[in-house]
Amino acid sequence: MKKTLALLAIVGMSIVSASADTLLQFDFAGATATATSNSANSTFNDAALTSSTMTRGPFTGTTGNNNATNSFRWTLFKNDGISLANTDYFQFSLTSSSGTFNVSSIYGNFNGTASFSAAPGVSMAYAYSLDGGTTFTLMSTFTQVGTGNQTYTISGADATALTGVSSVIFRLYASGQTATGGWGLQSAATAGTIGLQVNGTITAVPEPTTYGLAIAGLTVVLVVIRRRQKVLLS
Repeated sequence: MKKTLALLAIVGMSIVSASADTLLQFDFAGATATATSNSANSTFNDAALTSSTMTRGPFTGTTGNNNATNSFRWTLFKNDGISLANTDYFQFSLTSSSGTFNVSSIYGNFNGTASFSAAPGVSMAYAYSLDGGTTFTLMSTFTQVGTGNQTYTISGADATALTGVSSVIFRLYASGQTATGGWGLQSAATAGTIGLQVNGTITAVPEPTTYGLAIAGLTVVLVVIRRRQKVLLS
């Protein structure tokens, strides 16, 4: 009986598979300090995900701009704390084209004006929406002093919520030490230095042929079980 259950488990695992992946990357190499577009396209996304665009949240006052080369770094970030009511954020999304995915961590290479990121630094927090942007859940706050990179590991209830999803919108909120600071994500002058990366796992949806093979395997297992039962009863 134990062998039979083991066979069934193997067949079941062949139907759905999960693998560790880099889900999404943004490389901002080549961006100019005078760029006025408030969006940037992802440079990589897992084959099971559609491409994403990063945007700057709406701001008031003088028109902001990307104030550093090779970056997605914008002016007019304020020092009014982290709140879902604020518009000092960057936004991007992940959408599955096949199956579901789990999000485990987000890496960011941060850069901003010296006064905005002076000690005690810039407070930041990621938020996510699973209903298309109607409601967002704010995750834990972390701090960056000056230029540097950090990987934020998703845990607890947030990790549970971001398991087995097909679409999610993320925001990165920031609040620094001045009322009109420049802040954002930066790469290097040459392509290949990642400004932002989302990590996790993809749960693949099998092709129809895979289902066929799985059904055939289950049929064989059931035949073996029935033959053993007949032998035991005879």
